[in-house]
Amino acid sequence: MAIGSEKRRLMRNLDGYRSKARSMTRTEFLAEHGEPVFVPTKILTGGIHKGQNRARNATMMHVDRYSNVNPLKSSRAMSLEPAGSRQSRRDGLMIGRSADCAVTIADYTISKSHAVWRPGRFPRPATLEDLGSSNGTWLNGEKLNKAAPKPIKSGDTVRFGRIVVDFLSAKDFYERLRSGKL
Repeated sequence: MAIGSEKRRLMRNLDGYRSKARSMTRTEFLAEHGEPVFVPTKILTGGIHKGQNRARNATMMHVDRYSNVNPLKSSRAMSLEPAGSRQSRRDGLMIGRSADCAVTIADYTISKSHAVWRPGRFPRPATLEDLGSSNGTWLNGEKLNKAAPKPIKSGDTVRFGRIVVDFLSAKDFYERLRSGKL
């Protein structure tokens, strides 16, 4: 699935972020990249459930066969800022396979509208909510129930279908880039 130029801008290669983190102060980096990010860390192995509809536009069911994982071939960070004018950050950002989502993950285990991330407003924390996706959304190993938002904080591990990501605040993202942990 092609990603529009606005989306391409939001899903930068980690090398670009590393370069900026090394050349900027934390204040400068946060001024330019102040939004939290999802950083892909692994893809679960397994296969497609044979009984599933294999229509081109359908979400295919993924069956995890192994507990081991494979690293992603190219790491990209997905910034949680609105892409164009489609969505307001205040209302939450849609995550899914559809080009209409603020964060697009082009993978057969991701539903068109998979989950939604909502920023926190004091005193409420940021939340992550599964939207009834076929392959589920997991937060720190716990499967999320449909329409039941759960608090999410920097450092949490999230799984969308078979894609595993780390959720990082902009500050923690900067620190990990500078320390070489990313």
